[in-house]
Amino acid sequence: MEELGVALRRAVTELGSTVGKGALLLAHSQLAQTFLEIPQGSDAVIRQLVAREVERQKPFSGPAVWQDEPSAPYGNGTGRLLHLLPRAVHDDLAAAFRSAGLQLTSVIPVSEAVPELNSGSGAAGGYPVLVGVLIPGGIVLSLRQRDGALLVRSIPLPICDPERIGAELRRTASFARQQFQISVARICLAGPAIAVEEVRRVGASSGLVFEVWAETALDYWATWAQTYGDQPRINLLSREYSEAPQRRVRSLWSQRFGLTCLGLATVLSLVLEFHRTKEVADQSHLRMELTRLEKSVVEARTVNDRMRIQALLVHAWDATVRLPVYLWLPGYLAERLADPLVVTNLYLVTQSSGWRLRLAGCVSSAGQAIPDNTVSSFLTELSDGPLQFEVGVADSPPLIGRSNLVMTGSWTQRLEPLTQESRPRPTRFQLEGTLP
Repeated sequence: MEELGVALRRAVTELGSTVGKGALLLAHSQLAQTFLEIPQGSDAVIRQLVAREVERQKPFSGPAVWQDEPSAPYGNGTGRLLHLLPRAVHDDLAAAFRSAGLQLTSVIPVSEAVPELNSGSGAAGGYPVLVGVLIPGGIVLSLRQRDGALLVRSIPLPICDPERIGAELRRTASFARQQFQISVARICLAGPAIAVEEVRRVGASSGLVFEVWAETALDYWATWAQTYGDQPRINLLSREYSEAPQRRVRSLWSQRFGLTCLGLATVLSLVLEFHRTKEVADQSHLRMELTRLEKSVVEARTVNDRMRIQALLVHAWDATVRLPVYLWLPGYLAERLADPLVVTNLYLVTQSSGWRLRLAGCVSSAGQAIPDNTVSSFLTELSDGPLQFEVGVADSPPLIGRSNLVMTGSWTQRLEPLTQESRPRPTRFQLEGTLP
């Protein structure tokens, strides 16, 4: 296959092709075609039966690439025309195209181009025609009916040997008569004019009837491959190789997607690590704050307990002594007290509605009598303020020593009439009132 790679590289260089794809019309000594008789069944069953026949009938060792096509019905079953190629040859062909920078898109057996040489042959009329095309290094034989191909043979020939070609034609016609019970109506030959004429001359001496077509153009194969090579009916290119570009594209996109995901994962991991570090720092700060707050709570509870005890003490004191002691009372009394009165005694007693007040006094000069209206004026002054006096009493000085007097006779005998002027005036006063 090295020569094929060199030829492909030279063609790419000379033509300056930038397409990057290539199709191969193959005529190879190890390219085999055979006819199979398969029972009727579904497509999946027929596919399994053909795969089993491939392993059984392949004329070479090792794995094979193959494809089958429907053929003319045979008996109660169905006919399948099988194309076989060694996998090693297939890989070498693909490697030769790859060395020239081309992507092999199809491997087409040359027998697929044979029916196109004469679309108006007798096969269209219903009778069988054996078509032979001389190619470099051999001949391709195709036996066709209106229902389809019955037989395809690729016979390698180092040189153009008319005797050998005539023998192969007779053998193919005899095989068709024995295998398919049909008689070949005519044999059509195509190829270089000199070689075709020589084969026709040798065959005529053997009783074969030939129809010679026009000489095959040198560019016929390239034209056919360009016309039918994009969507060939038979393509021996393996599925793995034909899907290799798609797999490479998928692999490239998968790599890009994987790298993108890896980059996103890296960025996400960095962001998560940043947040994790920040969260650890926040947790440490929160733990310190929690410790401080717990300490503050303990101190607050201590203060609260102390204040609660103080509140209880205040409430207990307030329950017993609810009314305040007015410190302004002495000054207030001194402002209202008329001269020459002097307060000598002040008593404060708590009660439910306030304070009970009792005060007593005398004239500033000891032993003098209280001037008229002095006590009443003082009482009026006090009544205008917050003090509410209920009783105002002027007492006489105590009678000292009266308990030693001897009382004799009737009490009426002891009465002595006194005049108003002779009655003594009091020397002391006493007042009682309330302070709310």
